[in-house]
Amino acid sequence: MRVQITGRHMRVPAPLAAYAEGRAAALEHYDDRLTHIEVVLTKEGDRRTAEFVLHGERRPLIVCHATDLRLRAAIDAAAERAARQIVKYKEKRVTRVSHRVPHRRTAVRSARSPEENE
Repeated sequence: MRVQITGRHMRVPAPLAAYAEGRAAALEHYDDRLTHIEVVLTKEGDRRTAEFVLHGERRPLIVCHATDLRLRAAIDAAAERAARQIVKYKEKRVTRVSHRVPHRRTAVRSARSPEENE
């Protein structure tokens, strides 16, 4: 999986880039379908914002934002939000596939007695 780190209105120091890359790489544990993650770090006045964009096989799956006074805290908050959203997305995907309702005609026929089906 590829991790891309970008700084807006700031240069990202190497230790902070390594920290953000580690937090982003840990998200692969939740879903192996992730192809790459973009981490955008922004500095606007006294606010620091971290944005995680998680890309799947075909399109961006999840986008998470977090704002704090410290950049590491914003990275942590955005990574936690991304982890929760991945779990929710994965549960939806599994639920939709595993709980399919049988076709109506088949269900009605099986509910009747064999004498009524003839």
